Amino acid sequence: FVALIIGLIALRTSASYFVILTLMLSELIVLLFTNLTSITGGTLGAVDTVPPNSLGPIQFSGADAFFYLSFALLVASTLVVFVITKMRFGRRLLSIRENELLARSLGVNVLKDKIVVFTIFGAISGAAGVMLFYYLRYISPSTYDVPLTLNVILIVMLGGATVWLGPIAGAAIFAFLPFLLHLSPVVAQLAYGVCLIAIIMLMPTGVVGKLKEFYIWIWFRLRQKSRNNTDSSIIALTPPSRLMTTTEANEPS
Repeated sequence: FVALIIGLIALRTSASYFVILTLMLSELIVLLFTNLTSITGGTLGAVDTVPPNSLGPIQFSGADAFFYLSFALLVASTLVVFVITKMRFGRRLLSIRENELLARSLGVNVLKDKIVVFTIFGAISGAAGVMLFYYLRYISPSTYDVPLTLNVILIVMLGGATVWLGPIAGAAIFAFLPFLLHLSPVVAQLAYGVCLIAIIMLMPTGVVGKLKEFYIWIWFRLRQKSRNNTDSSIIALTPPSRLMTTTEANEPS
């Protein structure tokens, strides 16, 4: 519901105006929840030591069971994204991403489709927020501040916003890179900043997007080489007399 309200307001803008407006609205919501002390607990937040409800014989009180619950949510949300990309609705979204003016000229209701997809992924983000609450057993308005928003943007840009597996790869890089390189939190933030600048300058489509472009380039090169080899084989197997006849027929009279 919150995503729907924000979408109705913010999606009427575009580009940098959309980014600025969504950041302002998110800060407004944080300020609102901070002052609603009777509901949210204000700056003290809310504490809940009760684990998620059991699913039949499966209990989610342990760390292992909670991991599988989070993984199941990841798989479900990934399947939702995959199914949306294969639907007619997803193809309309791709057309809006590539050329919004052309999509609008072809009769696509751009604002409606934007609001629908914004609401869907707002619900997925809300589910992820609930999982974070059960994981931390604590939540406050300051949990979802601007640095968290910037981290999410960094994750998406690391993996690639134009590839549906990009955010997953970006989250893996964001989570495991400091542990693999044994970076302290301060050095990790500096490393993330350097990575963000490097990706914007060198890989605008992200790591997965760049790998996809490289795969397409390799595929076209191999196909072109195979076609050239096939043409050479046909010429080599053609008798010289037939080649002479074909050449004479192609010459202008």
